[in-house]
Amino acid sequence: MADCDAVLLVDPNFANAYFTRGNASYAIKHYNEAIADYNQATSLKPIAAFYNNRGNAYRALKQYERAEPDYTEAIRLKPDFAEAYANRGYVRKTLNEPASAISDYTEAITLKSAFAAAYDGRGNAYVSSGQYDNAIAD
Repeated sequence: MADCDAVLLVDPNFANAYFTRGNASYAIKHYNEAIADYNQATSLKPIAAFYNNRGNAYRALKQYERAEPDYTEAIRLKPDFAEAYANRGYVRKTLNEPASAISDYTEAITLKSAFAAAYDGRGNAYVSSGQYDNAIAD
């Protein structure tokens, strides 16, 4: 974090330094600090990973309604971002939207066929919607 602080003293508009510092804060479970840095990063440079990671921080705080738009924006910016689809699927399943979750997980699997977490998430969403055969298949 000290290195990021030093970079930001030299260039306070260097979005990647905010992103990296946000990732460090996230790693030590300082989610609000991470969100503040991701806010700075996204305001300077709209990059899919910045939105995805801010969504992850909101999700860690169980602020699912705030996480979902970040994942949607990450997908808009990078339509082949399998992890963002899976993350949004998790949020939608948690918000009791299993059909939307299944759709997101399916897209994640389409983009990244060996994405075990997406199969697991989709299986859980299938269970939530009573589609047990599909859940077993996943």
